[in-house]
Amino acid sequence: VPGQPDPGGQLYATIDDTAQRSEWVIAVCRLALSISALAVIFLDPREPLYGSSSLYVVLAAFITYSAALLWLVANQRLYAESAAEPVPLFDVSWFTAIVALSEGGPSPFFLFYVFAVGSAGARWGMRTTVRVAIGSAVLYLVSVLGIRWLWFGPDFVIRSAHILRPTYLVILGYLIGFIGEHELSAKHRLKEMVAVQQEVSNRSSELATVARLLRRIVRFFAADYALLQVRQADGSGLEWEGSAK
Repeated sequence: VPGQPDPGGQLYATIDDTAQRSEWVIAVCRLALSISALAVIFLDPREPLYGSSSLYVVLAAFITYSAALLWLVANQRLYAESAAEPVPLFDVSWFTAIVALSEGGPSPFFLFYVFAVGSAGARWGMRTTVRVAIGSAVLYLVSVLGIRWLWFGPDFVIRSAHILRPTYLVILGYLIGFIGEHELSAKHRLKEMVAVQQEVSNRSSELATVARLLRRIVRFFAADYALLQVRQADGSGLEWEGSAK
């Protein structure tokens, strides 16, 4: 109705604001994670297989990277999904470098991969989250075994944790992806309902509105075929049949 607030537009804005806040929370958590990693090295200095100087450099660079991403999100320059898609790949690469350089004892930095999987689940659905989990598991296994082989030679020993950790990570990725898929499906349905409401409120022709609503319903339920026949009291009518694909 002209002159009145549009509840559909307000709901769309609320959904967009929620997505933006999610990106901001992920960026803040990434920065906190990077700082905590450096704090762990200072509080519990365990000498890795390689010198610790390289690990300090990588952690300092990771903190800088995390702060830069937080600045981009805070200034709304990293919000669209197309812009955020490479971020999990960069996160996994950073975590792999940190885990590989800290190899030599029970490294707590393996848990960083959980952050990459969780952030993917918050943004996208099952498929992307599982891909991030599998990629993290493969990179972890290859990097750690490669480091140990270079250091100990062909006589290096594979620990059970080196096999169990990536297995747990893939299982966790599937579970997080399942939850993320459910949340994304709920948001998609909500947006469809808002679109239907706006469609009804913005159209003056009843017949055209009914036809457009049916088309959206067919798309919403992924129906293969639909038939619409409408007749008004004055004799005018509308008939439409076919697929919405």
